[in-house]
Amino acid sequence: MGNRVYGCDICQEVCPWNERFARPTEEEAYRARDGLDGPMLTELAEKLLRINDEGFRELFRSSAIKRAKRAGLLRNVCVALGNWGAAEAVPVLVRALADAEALVRGHAAWALGRVGTAEAREALLEMMREEPDSWVRQEIADAISRESASNSAPRGGRRLKLFLALEPRRYRYMEGSISMVISDTLFAGRPARRACSYTASGLGASYSQ
Repeated sequence: MGNRVYGCDICQEVCPWNERFARPTEEEAYRARDGLDGPMLTELAEKLLRINDEGFRELFRSSAIKRAKRAGLLRNVCVALGNWGAAEAVPVLVRALADAEALVRGHAAWALGRVGTAEAREALLEMMREEPDSWVRQEIADAISRESASNSAPRGGRRLKLFLALEPRRYRYMEGSISMVISDTLFAGRPARRACSYTASGLGASYSQ
């Protein structure tokens, strides 16, 4: 999964035809919505944590991303933040530990275990005493037990950026390679670091020829 939180269109990234001939579209209907074109993972998590299910449906109205539902997309963002493994992700993951959805809390716990800082451990220990859901408690316990191994692994400090398109959109050229925004697909071109069977499949794209 890496830091892909919705969909996967690697085939479009590596397509020689796209690399040679793709050009930005001028069609307004294919452009990403304001405020959702290229958010940082932490920014996207904060946005999703601020809204409820109704707000999510409104934010992604007329978009296939709505099918993931708030809990599903926020779960994927938590996994992506855990795969990133940077300390900058801890504050928003701590907030996610208090989310109303057990699915989100459990994956936030996993991600904090991957980050492995003292702040992450303290949040996990505190939530272990309060968490009512048995599955989430197990995720917290597993995250704490993995902390030592996580701390021994090197961590990257790169800022990750995701490209979000809520309507079909053509590709754009960047320095000889394709940095794409695909139809209803959220991604950044970085090798996957964890495979997750629950990721949504790609939705296809509109091509410029």
